[in-house]
Amino acid sequence: MRGNLGSIRRILPYWGLTQAVLGFSMFMPMILGLIDGERLAYIYGLSGAAGLTAGLLLFKCFPVEDELTHKDACLLVALTWLSAGLYGAVPYLGYGVISRFPQAFFEAVAGFSTTGASVLTDMESMERSLHLWHSVTFWLGGLGIVVLFVSMLSFFGNSGVQVYMAEVTGPIKERIAPRIKETARILLLTYIVLTLIAILVLILAGMTPFEALCHGFGAVSTGGYSTQNDSIIGYGPVVRLILAFLVMLSGMQIHLFYAAFQARSLNVFWRNEEVRVYLALILGSVLITSFAMVAEGRQMLASLLDSYVQLVCAITSTGFISTDYTAWPPVGQFFFLVLPYIGACAGSTGAGLKVGRLIILMKGMGAALTRILHPKAVVHIRINNKPAPAEAIANTQVFFFIYILIAVSSTAVFCLAGYDIRTSFSIVSACLNNVGPAFEQMGPMTHYGSMPGWSLIFLSLLMLLGRLELYAILVLFSRSFWRES
Repeated sequence: MRGNLGSIRRILPYWGLTQAVLGFSMFMPMILGLIDGERLAYIYGLSGAAGLTAGLLLFKCFPVEDELTHKDACLLVALTWLSAGLYGAVPYLGYGVISRFPQAFFEAVAGFSTTGASVLTDMESMERSLHLWHSVTFWLGGLGIVVLFVSMLSFFGNSGVQVYMAEVTGPIKERIAPRIKETARILLLTYIVLTLIAILVLILAGMTPFEALCHGFGAVSTGGYSTQNDSIIGYGPVVRLILAFLVMLSGMQIHLFYAAFQARSLNVFWRNEEVRVYLALILGSVLITSFAMVAEGRQMLASLLDSYVQLVCAITSTGFISTDYTAWPPVGQFFFLVLPYIGACAGSTGAGLKVGRLIILMKGMGAALTRILHPKAVVHIRINNKPAPAEAIANTQVFFFIYILIAVSSTAVFCLAGYDIRTSFSIVSACLNNVGPAFEQMGPMTHYGSMPGWSLIFLSLLMLLGRLELYAILVLFSRSFWRES
């Protein structure tokens, strides 16, 4: 146990800094609340000051280690995200829009994990500061809380490598620059630029600056947060198309935007195999769904618009709702359920298995069939014309098995609790893949507030598992993790 205490002691200064930055972020909605004359705006100030003070005290009282082990990094990432959910719940409870802790924790975790699920029933009556706080949680969680901190804090040193690898998504962890801190800073800068562009474009499209900020945060983070009760259904086709296009761009690897800027060419995107497959999946599913809608008597343009916006949101795990997808033809509902499992590109703000893993699995299947037909053949799996590391291939296969096992077993849990199979599968899919909208009892026009407390805590854990790609959370349940090394 002594080794475990040492691991906890090593991460405390870093964890303190994450809490300090979370505390500092509380001052943004506090300022807006004071401007709007909200009598409860002091809640943000007290919470922010408490988080900032406690975090800085932890940083000052414990020495900063130059090296963190991978075990330390996993513990830091898991602890940061769990505490973010607890901390983020405070404004909802303080303002009284949510009265019970499980619901508030669920709402906060949904924000940080960029899951478009909510227990709130009347978004339009909420104070603007709560909308801003909700949007901030989406934006912070989009790129990754710890990755953001690595980019801002120079004294992470070599420890930044471990925490970056523990949180960043995808089967192959790519660096843009030789040093992890530089890579994280480039990602953060690109993320900020994309967010500012999104906000500006939405303002030009007719949104108010505050609406544009909230929806811009929701689009770039692929969270899908909206200030309206009917999500984005009430906006015109131009705004919905713009939001869908922004979401589609956010589903691509963030580092490609920096690479395209450096090369002054958009060919960077087309040369990337994962992007090509990602766009092909969107195009194919949209066309098939649209033709199925037209066959039922709907107009072609309306069908293309609805299927494009909603299916882009599905594959990128974005919770925007632009239409009642439960009224779609069966093939369209199939795509809405399956695309979130595939997910967006690795290294994006999207969730799911990731298109990169799908490519590895498909090429691995092809290689296995080739070896059966030609036992002496030497077959290599290549991604973007480069040999895929054997470790990445093996990890992808294991990851896929664990992911499906969690989805199936979690669905069984809700079936045992009395939910029908369609509701059970869809809410597990919605939370594990960080999408939000589901089917049946949790369809597009309903919310999660009617579910019992235990189920909301369970779904919150699924959201964290999906956002952190399983391992950073699962290792905490391993007996060997807590043994002295």
